[in-house]
Amino acid sequence: MRILLLFMLAISGQLLAINSAFASGACDADCTKCHTLSTNEVQAILAKVKNPEAKILKIQLSPARGLWEVAVENKGQRGLFYVDFSKKYLIPGPIIEVNAAVDKTKERVDELNKGRKIDRSRIPLKNALLLGDKKAAKKVIVFTDPDCPFCGKFHAELKKVAEQRKDIAFYIKLLPLIKLHPDAYWKSKS
Repeated sequence: MRILLLFMLAISGQLLAINSAFASGACDADCTKCHTLSTNEVQAILAKVKNPEAKILKIQLSPARGLWEVAVENKGQRGLFYVDFSKKYLIPGPIIEVNAAVDKTKERVDELNKGRKIDRSRIPLKNALLLGDKKAAKKVIVFTDPDCPFCGKFHAELKKVAEQRKDIAFYIKLLPLIKLHPDAYWKSKS
């Protein structure tokens, strides 16, 4: 009986310790005192999931407790993923703040991409189709597939804009989507 009582007391003490750790939030003030995630650890995780070429931009605590937020750039694209404190799970999806119905991941990705622009001078316009006046103040580069029905509808709208607005010129670059439209490639080349 005495052994059973000691055993019950020991278990209740353990449960109390675990409960108080979670209830008080053992790392409420600063989780980085208890948990770390280094760039080397993230690189090892990326290698395991077969994405070692991604450049790590920033590691910080996520808006959801128990997760690290990792900002990366891969092939010119910036994005986020999450790693749990145990470093066993990589979570690629969005974090939604339920009460506010806000996509916290989208907010952060927008911050990461703020101010990033495409250097238009690096896009050759020599072979582009021109719709409008080449001396127009505003130049818009449009990438399109010659066999895409949705692109065709868009072209009709471009023509209307070019007729109404002499200050805009559209440079149309043909970008065939050969898996969807096999004949688009030769049409783009001719």
